Amino acid sequence: MSQPAAPPGSGGDVAGMASSRTTVALDLGVDHTPKQNLVWAPGMAVAWKELVALAGGPIVLAGGAGRDPAETTVRALNES
Repeated sequence: MSQPAAPPGSGGDVAGMASSRTTVALDLGVDHTPKQNLVWAPGMAVAWKELVALAGGPIVLAGGAGRDPAETTVRALNES
């Protein structure tokens, strides 16, 4: 499978270019900053609500460190 061509002047790093300018938001509470793409992905929130319904309540990570990025994401999804 061939790799996508990088736009002229991008240095050829398609993946790095996209990740440095694009934020995929799990909910609408993400702040937008200038020169940054913001993409809301509602599919994750819908799937999370299904998981919460199957589990019978909010999801909690065992042994969370409080500021762990995964725990922050779980908390944001539970609140969305």
